[in-house]
Amino acid sequence: MSEIKRVERKPGNKFFSRINYQVQRGLRELLSERELSHAEWSLIKVRFGNRCAFCGIEDSGNPRTGLIPDHLVPTTENGEMCMGNIVPTCHDCNDKRGAKDWRSYLEANFPTFFVERSARIQSYLDEYNYSPPVDLSNLTEVEATEYRNILVEWEILWNRMRELRDNVKSRRKARIA
Repeated sequence: MSEIKRVERKPGNKFFSRINYQVQRGLRELLSERELSHAEWSLIKVRFGNRCAFCGIEDSGNPRTGLIPDHLVPTTENGEMCMGNIVPTCHDCNDKRGAKDWRSYLEANFPTFFVERSARIQSYLDEYNYSPPVDLSNLTEVEATEYRNILVEWEILWNRMRELRDNVKSRRKARIA
């Protein structure tokens, strides 16, 4: 049984606010030694009944509105896209949870189903034991230096983008007022 979710959102796509997260996530995935195959992703979805592991909504089959892989150990903590770290979630749950602990998110947002759904996730974790890499040890020193340099360059570019966005917003507000 799933809980029906209706999320009231402001119009817009909020892409700008996700740019930094997506770039940083992509850079972290560069360090990942493990990848999820199509067959493994299908297996994970079937294991969870083709439903979101958190809210229980059924997969629409549409890549824009259906289930997507969610890292239990977030990429921000070096979580990889692999068996034992990925569960199927709807876009809403994936966005809302962010880097929060999955247990806390599940209990706070779906208390009625917390015991059942956390047991299902824990059973999956017990079968596919996962622990994330902790550092840059899979890179050579040259690669690690290049990786760190890219992070610094990205931070500079991100700050420039935010400044430009803020200037444009400010100018628009002044024109409207």
